[in-house]
Amino acid sequence: ELWQLLTDSHFDFNRAKLKGELNGFPHLFKEITFDYLHDLVSAGFMFARKFTDDVHVTNDGKSLEIARVLPSLWDYVDE
Repeated sequence: ELWQLLTDSHFDFNRAKLKGELNGFPHLFKEITFDYLHDLVSAGFMFARKFTDDVHVTNDGKSLEIARVLPSLWDYVDE
């Protein structure tokens, strides 16, 4: 993708895998356990920018899309 970035005028860097990898500091999540996600939500700081649409939350051997899990955790946040 780096070569495409330099040579292809139609290359969309914002949709490139490379952008996600470069923007993944300190960590780019692809899969996260429910317990760890719960801890992050409970910590009360902005963290979700590191989650892409394809992140899955694992719990008891099951895997769910983060969009199905995260809203229910927000209900427990103490503003």
